[in-house]
Amino acid sequence: MARPQENSGTPITGRLLILTSALLWSTSGAFVKTLSLSPTTTAMYRALLAGAVLLILFLVRRGRFSFHPAMIVMVLSFTLMNYSFIASMTYTTAANTIFLQYTAPVWMTIGSVFFLRESIDRRQFWALAGSLLGVAVILAGNASASNNEKWGVILGLASGLFFAAVAVSLRFLRAHDPLWLTAVNNLGAFAGLAACQVVLVGAGLQAWGELAFPADPHRQFLLIVFGVVQMGIPYLLFGAGLRTISPQEAGILSLVEPLMNPIWTYLTAGETPSRTTIVGGMILLFSLIVRYVPNRSDRR
Repeated sequence: MARPQENSGTPITGRLLILTSALLWSTSGAFVKTLSLSPTTTAMYRALLAGAVLLILFLVRRGRFSFHPAMIVMVLSFTLMNYSFIASMTYTTAANTIFLQYTAPVWMTIGSVFFLRESIDRRQFWALAGSLLGVAVILAGNASASNNEKWGVILGLASGLFFAAVAVSLRFLRAHDPLWLTAVNNLGAFAGLAACQVVLVGAGLQAWGELAFPADPHRQFLLIVFGVVQMGIPYLLFGAGLRTISPQEAGILSLVEPLMNPIWTYLTAGETPSRTTIVGGMILLFSLIVRYVPNRSDRR
């Protein structure tokens, strides 16, 4: 794949593309709460629709097919992330889910210390401590919640862990076409979730309805928009934005997603996050800003 030219865009254009992608991603809670489908049905068809759009664009662009054994780990991680994220939003508030998914950098830092034996600097340490404090506040606020709410919180943490695994996999596979990798992730997630449902149906633990596309035209339309506009298109915008701005700046701009997600969910479904979730989420996001805002040494 040809490397994009340096003058293919401007930093302002790149920032607008990243912000637009983050805003589109931030509507996930509004879609999940409005659709009111089972987590499997929502996650499965969102992945199928997003993957189909990305694959079509990949073919139109005449991208290069590739394979690496690490893609198996990547697709498995993405499948688990996709399901746990949707399921978490189904059982608990969108704010809980989106803030807890943004613990991915925490898992990556912990993994680098304990498994890769890497050292962390002072800024990374305080960012990690602040993130863990934010998570602790969210967990404390949900200590007396119902079993479903607690299960949703656990799944939210799991989505952050699997998100970190996806990020590490994508970095390892950075020599491959990112559009191809994203298409494979989504289509692989659909195939994996569908296969699991077939097994569960065969065992009598699930009904065939879990595999059915919703019959209601309104839900059909929302699910198509959810897969194509909320999931598929933002990846293309994000990739285009990274051509002109750094990953660090893109990461900061992407924090618009967890900030706006609870707002869209409140406006569409009337869901209000608890005070502890808001406080814990703000601590977590501030810690991520501390971690990723460049300092003077980064600019040298």
